[in-house]
Amino acid sequence: MTRLESHIRASEMKEAAIFREETSESHRLEEIRSYLKNTLSLLKMPFQSF
Repeated sequence: MTRLESHIRASEMKEAAIFREETSESHRLEEIRSYLKNTLSLLKMPFQSF
């Protein structure tokens, strides 16, 4: 493998790692958003008129 090929491969691996990191971060944010929505709806419950 030439130095150029090796450099390209390293760049591709780095790009893939960044993509995985962004994807998992986005997934975590979605879980937090969902958790907060559920918590908020539970907090509203006792104040609803029956």
